Amino acid sequence: MAFPYKKILFPFDFDENSMAALDRAVEIAKQLSSTIILVHVVPLVLPLGAIPPPVGLYEEQEADAQGGSLISQNKNSAVSNTSPTPILAT
Repeated sequence: MAFPYKKILFPFDFDENSMAALDRAVEIAKQLSSTIILVHVVPLVLPLGAIPPPVGLYEEQEADAQGGSLISQNKNSAVSNTSPTPILAT
């Protein structure tokens, strides 16, 4: 029986394990003509009653993931859109 799914949701946090798993997911997607939907995962665990960190805390990590484009984008505009953009592989 062939793999029935045409889309694979892949949570990704840029560590070594997720990089290795992405390579395997790409192989599977190619073999089965599936699409990979990457979701960048940022762990945020707060103890009860703690104050959440500021929104810009992860900007540098996100900029590194996007090749530095986010920081230059923020310097050039008063309002920035840092919502995740799905990356699709076919």
